Amino acid sequence: MKIKTIILTVIATLVVVIFLQNLKAVYFQLLFWNLSVSLAILLLMMLLIGIIVGTIIVGLIRRKRVNKH
Repeated sequence: MKIKTIILTVIATLVVVIFLQNLKAVYFQLLFWNLSVSLAILLLMMLLIGIIVGTIIVGLIRRKRVNKH
């Protein structure tokens, strides 16, 4: 197996284990809304936001490098 596949499998397994251990409901406030969601869903939302923001930043940096050359 490729090392990249092994690393992604380990990370995915860790994410699933963390989600399964955090199923209780939590309350959080977002601006004017008070929301009650599963902690696992909240963690998933934060993970997805982090991936999106990271992808956008990397894309902007690459675009800046391409435009310089």
